[in-house]
Amino acid sequence: MTSLSIDQPDKIKAGSTPDLFLDEAVTIADEILQRQAGASKGVPFWHGPSGYGTDLNPLQIERLGLHLYNGTTGIAFFLAALGQVTGKTEYSDISLRILEPLRRKLREMAGDKKKKKKK
Repeated sequence: MTSLSIDQPDKIKAGSTPDLFLDEAVTIADEILQRQAGASKGVPFWHGPSGYGTDLNPLQIERLGLHLYNGTTGIAFFLAALGQVTGKTEYSDISLRILEPLRRKLREMAGDKKKKKKK
């Protein structure tokens, strides 16, 4: 992965910055996909840290949840946006697979509300 620092201003030039950032985003996306822990029913998942590293709340590695900030929904949004910008459908396609559990949950919640209104 390419990293930029303040002492490397020659790498950031007018006109090349968007390409540089897009190249870096593709590199990050590819690394995220390589670090996929597995798939369950065709839905990719990852593991990540949980807890604070204290005696009361020790740091543990767990499967990521559906959270936007630190879960699979955030990964899916990043990949979907990258797919849109680059035109690479593999990023868009996997983002939809990642979001399937959330989409299923939302459909269930919508169905429950409809059932409650009928009663």
